[in-house]
Amino acid sequence: MIFNVIKKYESQYKNPIIVTRGTKVDIGLQDEQWKGWFFCKTQNNSGWIPKQIIDFQSNTEGYINKNYSAKELDADTNDIIEKIEELNGWIWGINKSTKEEGWIPLEVLQKCIENT
Repeated sequence: MIFNVIKKYESQYKNPIIVTRGTKVDIGLQDEQWKGWFFCKTQNNSGWIPKQIIDFQSNTEGYINKNYSAKELDADTNDIIEKIEELNGWIWGINKSTKEEGWIPLEVLQKCIENT
């Protein structure tokens, strides 16, 4: 699926958390605006992780069930983003202008009509 950026977006986190499958995380609060995202800590970093990739052992501990990066995607108005994955109000996509990949909130995007 292809999206047009309708509002410029800049990454809020310049040092995103990156975890591999099997990594133990300490689970903090769920984001109030973005349900399904939990603030987690590892030995090296902290950041937002979607609930779908956390195997919860308790309310405060879990293990990551697939490799994950919280890298956000910078995009200017009218950039074209190709969706790779969608979770909890965000997509992991590629910016066709810069060839960069990362997470971007759906609220700054509009679906494009694709020509086939």
